[in-house]
Amino acid sequence: METPEPDAFPLYRAVRNWNECLLLLLQAGRDNGAPWVITDVYADLGWYGNTLLAKTYRQLSGWWERQHEPAFFSEADFVYTRRVLGECCAILARSLRELLPLSGQYFVPVAKLLATLAFLRERLLEL
Repeated sequence: METPEPDAFPLYRAVRNWNECLLLLLQAGRDNGAPWVITDVYADLGWYGNTLLAKTYRQLSGWWERQHEPAFFSEADFVYTRRVLGECCAILARSLRELLPLSGQYFVPVAKLLATLAFLRERLLEL
C-alpha cells in the first residue's frame, strides 16, 4: 500500500491554500513596491511557508504510515517533524506579527493569515 498523495489529506490542502495566500501577499507586496519586501520578515515568510507545507505532508505521511504500514513508521522522524512544524509555525507567527505594523494596505490579509495559522498550528501539532 502506498502513502496517499498530498491532496488526499484535507489538512495538507488547508496548509497549501494558506501558503498560496501567503505567496500571493508576498507577490503583491513585491509588485507594488512595499518597503517590507526588503526585510528578513519577508524572506522568512517565503522560506518557512514553503517549509511548513513540505513538513505537513511528511507528518501526514507518517501519521498514515503509523496506521496503515507500521513497519515503515519512524517514531523518531515523527517526533522530529512535529518539532519542526512547531518551529515553522512560531517563526511564521512572529514574522506575521512583525509585519502587521508595516503592512499598510495589506493589514487585513496579514491579520487573516496570522489567525488562520493559529488554527492550522493546532491541527498540525495534534497529529
